[in-house]
Amino acid sequence: MQTKTNSDLSKIKKNEALDSNISKEKKIEFEKRRRNQIYKTLDYLLSNITYFNFFSADLIALLKTGFEISNFFEDHILSLDYLFLAYFNSEIEISFILNKFDISIDSFYKKNKNFNNLKSFFNQYDVLPNFKISEDVYYILKKAYFNTCKRFKTKLITPEILFITLMENNQYFDITKFIKDYKDQRKFYLLRYEIIKKIYDDETSFYNNVKKNQLYFGYLLRAQITNNHIKLLIKKNKLQECVIFFRNYIISKVLMFDISIILKSQLYKLLKEFNSRTYSN
Repeated sequence: MQTKTNSDLSKIKKNEALDSNISKEKKIEFEKRRRNQIYKTLDYLLSNITYFNFFSADLIALLKTGFEISNFFEDHILSLDYLFLAYFNSEIEISFILNKFDISIDSFYKKNKNFNNLKSFFNQYDVLPNFKISEDVYYILKKAYFNTCKRFKTKLITPEILFITLMENNQYFDITKFIKDYKDQRKFYLLRYEIIKKIYDDETSFYNNVKKNQLYFGYLLRAQITNNHIKLLIKKNKLQECVIFFRNYIISKVLMFDISIILKSQLYKLLKEFNSRTYSN
């Protein structure tokens, strides 16, 4: 019995020696493959729940408000009018810039008398589970997606980027008529400058407070909390710490998914749909 124990111990020591002989490069390669698999799994899971690029938490709140306004008027379709009205929600930072240029809900009332009973709406809205958007809103969201990726080089569509897209596509919605003395184009360009400056200031501040290899998870975090919360974390020098905590949480959840089973079930579903098709001669 004692001989067997010694034999087992010698085998363990040999295995440990073999493990120690594994090169550092092999360990790095293994870790890279593991990390790549996690990121690919996360990308795949996200692609199944997000059609556009990531929406920021502020933009999601803005869209919810727009849906509720359309529901208030029993329209049930989000149009550009309702989307524009949602910007007067005081919880969104850009509303302060709009007020600075005398763009308020009162100026909207003067141009659209059909909305005069809207004052009773604000301060009492809930989230709608189902919604529809108009073709104009769909087009503006696609343009905002393009501006986000190509022009502003970021991962999040924010209310500011969406508003800039509205300003630059006045064939769908003429924002200038809501600016006091709108015939003076200087106010239009000053407003545009203020909003673009805010976009770059927010992005630069975020980028400088998150490590480059953590930016992916940083943007995911920004999609979950408002820009005011991000600024507060930056002010307290806690943003990087929160991003790391959030990254670890996300990875722990992703590791619970068996991506091979998910892919297998989806492939079977696609094959079933493909085989059920009928083609005309």
